[in-house]
Amino acid sequence: RGFAAAGADLNAQDDYGWTALRYAVRARQLKTAGALLELGANADLASNTGRTPLMSAAANGLADAVGLLLEAGADPRLKDNNGDTALDHASRGGNIGSLACRDLLSKAL
Repeated sequence: RGFAAAGADLNAQDDYGWTALRYAVRARQLKTAGALLELGANADLASNTGRTPLMSAAANGLADAVGLLLEAGADPRLKDNNGDTALDHASRGGNIGSLACRDLLSKAL
């Protein structure tokens, strides 16, 4: 929150197009991800490959993160550079979290 108060760009992207939100989601730091979203981070900002934080969470079976992002307004219909949606990414996952992600995303569509 201190960075945002100091005027930091919450949607700044690194060389791969990853944002602080995407890193927080991948690291399973849901409190940090939630704070970034509350402060105005763009839930749909895609990386260089067109993947959004929602797609990343779905691909890794992170159902809690998928739920958080959907509640924040992330668009489950967006497609990455390969034409895949978050549901497509979740469907390829081979773990129990992927099943929960598929359920959440199916309901959101």
